[in-house]
Amino acid sequence: MNKIILFIFLSIISNVLHAQTTVTMRPGNLNGKDAWIWSFPPFNNVNFGESNPSNNNLNNVIRSEVWIWGTRPDTIRGLLDFDLSLIPLNAIIIDAKLSLYYFANSGFTQQVGQNSLLIQRISDNWSETGVTWNNQPKTSTLNQVTVPQSNSTTQSYLNVNVTNLIQDLIDSSITNYGLMFKMQNEVTFKGLTFASSEHPNPNLHPKLDITYTTPVGLNNVDQSKREFQIFPNPVKNILKLELNNLGPYIIEIISINGKILESINSNSKKVKINLESIESGVYLIRLYQDGK
Repeated sequence: MNKIILFIFLSIISNVLHAQTTVTMRPGNLNGKDAWIWSFPPFNNVNFGESNPSNNNLNNVIRSEVWIWGTRPDTIRGLLDFDLSLIPLNAIIIDAKLSLYYFANSGFTQQVGQNSLLIQRISDNWSETGVTWNNQPKTSTLNQVTVPQSNSTTQSYLNVNVTNLIQDLIDSSITNYGLMFKMQNEVTFKGLTFASSEHPNPNLHPKLDITYTTPVGLNNVDQSKREFQIFPNPVKNILKLELNNLGPYIIEIISINGKILESINSNSKKVKINLESIESGVYLIRLYQDGK
């Protein structure tokens, strides 16, 4: 279960939410980042992110397939990354919808087979111009999205709910590397094909609609007067603290009614606290050093 835990600094500042903001992202050829990777030799070492002679200029699609060429099976996966830098790091994602558009293109499969799709968060860096099957990034199954199989050979997938995935990307902004598309069951025969940001028709480019809000109060405190900083706020699983001085410290997580839920001893200026076992709510943080 995802948890949203709000923290009050020194129990004197309450969190209030801004009004909701909605943004639509639909990158084009110049600012889009997407690719597909192919396990079939010799293409397992070929990049299909940017147009070049080695990939026969096949960069205007995002594909996910499992097929057989001759007697050898092959697998295709798609990669897509949106620039989320305009979304505040402390944003609470209310809703995020991803739309992917089919387009007719001879030489590519239609939406075919038992092609239910997994959308996973990419956890390693990758380059649109360099990614291949052989150097593909790792992915995380946390909050992965399962998309049902298509019901037509030309189906687009509109408004797929990726709210939790986008929240994960915002919360882990340092390691925000986008999304990977792969067949839920990578056994032949099945496939999906979507237009990429390089497609000449901008109405077919991948689209992401994000509605979010942000808490105020904590982030308005004068940073120079803090003994420590906490982020992300709100937090879902892992809380990070940066302390002004070396320890030893005692760090306590306290419920509104005063119950101490966590007590951590630390000598480090950077601390991570796992809060997965704490239910969603509003909590306090208390820091002790030298009994103060």
